[in-house]
Amino acid sequence: MESGTSTLSAKVYPGNKDMSPVTQDANLQRIKRRSRILKWVAVVLAILVPLTCLRLLFGDQEEIAFLIRLGSIEFNLTPFKRIIGGAMVLIVTLVASYGLFQLRKLFSLFQMGEFFTTQTIDLLTRFGRAIFFFGVLKTVMLMAMPPLMTHDSADGAIWVVGVSLSDLLIMITGGAVWLASWVMLEGKRLSDEMEGVI
Repeated sequence: MESGTSTLSAKVYPGNKDMSPVTQDANLQRIKRRSRILKWVAVVLAILVPLTCLRLLFGDQEEIAFLIRLGSIEFNLTPFKRIIGGAMVLIVTLVASYGLFQLRKLFSLFQMGEFFTTQTIDLLTRFGRAIFFFGVLKTVMLMAMPPLMTHDSADGAIWVVGVSLSDLLIMITGGAVWLASWVMLEGKRLSDEMEGVI
C-alpha cells in the first residue's frame, strides 16, 4: 500500500522526493477532500447559471434594460420579446453549464487520485473552450438584444456595440486555459513517445 501511495503522490509532487510517504498521503487526501467539495460547487453553478434566463422572463423593464445595456431608453417589452430574450440567454448560459460539468468530471477524477492523465487534460481543454465560447456568445447576444427589444420603437432599432471588461476577461481566461491544456496534452504525448522509445 505504501508503494502505491508513493507512486500516486509522485504524480502530484514530482519535485518533493524528500517528502515522507506519510506527508505525501496527507497531502493527497487533502486534495481529494477539496476536489469533492469543488465538484459539488461546479454542479450547483452549472444548474444555477441557466436560471438567469428567468430574469428576462419575469424581471421588470428597468432591470431588463440594465441587463441588455439600454439604460433609461424606453422600449415596448412584449411577452414575445421576453420569450425570445430568455431563450437567447438560456442557449448562451448552457454553454457555460457544459463547461462547468466538464469541470465536475475533472474534480471527480482528482477525487479518485487521477491527475496528469490524458483524460484530465482533455476535460480541462473542454472547460477552457466552453468558457471561451461562452464569453464570445455572451458578447454577441448583448449586441443583438438591444435592436431586438427596440425594433418597433418610434426612433427605430438601437444598436449597442462593444465588449465589456468582464466578458473580455472571461474570453481571455477561457482561451488561456484552452491553450495551456493543449500545450500540456502535447507535452504528455511527447513524453509518452519518449518513454516508449526508451
